[in-house]
Amino acid sequence: MRSISLKISADDGLVVVIPHRYAIRDAEQALIKHSKWAIKKLDHFDVWDGPRHVPELVNGAKLLLYGNELTVLVRSLPEDRKRSRVFLEDESLIVELGPDADLNPRPLVEKWYRKIAKELLVERVEELGGAIGLLPKKIIVGQRTSRWGSCSSRGTLSFCYRLIMAPPEVIDYVVAHELCHLQHLNHSKRFYKLLDQVYPEHEIHSKWLKENGHGLVI
Repeated sequence: MRSISLKISADDGLVVVIPHRYAIRDAEQALIKHSKWAIKKLDHFDVWDGPRHVPELVNGAKLLLYGNELTVLVRSLPEDRKRSRVFLEDESLIVELGPDADLNPRPLVEKWYRKIAKELLVERVEELGGAIGLLPKKIIVGQRTSRWGSCSSRGTLSFCYRLIMAPPEVIDYVVAHELCHLQHLNHSKRFYKLLDQVYPEHEIHSKWLKENGHGLVI
C-alpha cells in the first residue's frame, strides 16, 4: 500500500502526496516526523517561500546584473559568425543563437553570468581581502543552492555565481562576510566585531539579500 510521500525540489518546492486512505492530520504527522530532513532540503533548494520562479528567457525577459535590470534580446547569429554568443549592449543582454545552441539561450546566458561573476568576485576578494590582510587560498565560483557564500577550514571561499545579480554593495557584503570567516570560522561575537570593522553596514545588505535573494535567478 502506498504511504504519504514528501518531495522537495527547486522547481516544485515542498510537495506532499497523500493517498486516499490518509487524512490531512496524517500528512502533518509525516512532516513532523521528517522535519529535520525537510528543513535541510528546504534550505538546500532555498524554497521556504515556494518554488523558485525561473524567468523564461525570450525576447523582452528581464534579468538583473549588479542590481540593474537588463532586457534580454534573442536573435539569430549573423552570417559572418559561426558560434553563438552573449554580450551587453546598453541596457540589453544580447543573445545571438547559432545551430550549436539548439535554440535554447539559457545555457549560454548562465555560462556568461558565471564568467563575469568569476572575474568580479576574484577582483573583489583580492581588493577587500588585501585591504584587511585576509586572503583565501582558493576561490570557487559556481552554482550553490542554499548559500551565497561559504568559507572552508582549508581557506577556500566559495560563492554562488548568481550573486552577480545583486547590487555592488551587497556583493561586497558577502565577500567581506566570507573573508572574516578566514579569521573566525563561526558566527561568534569576535566574528561580528571584525565584520563591523570591515563592513560597518553589513546588516543593511544582509537584510536586502534575505528579502530579495529569491529573485536572483536565471
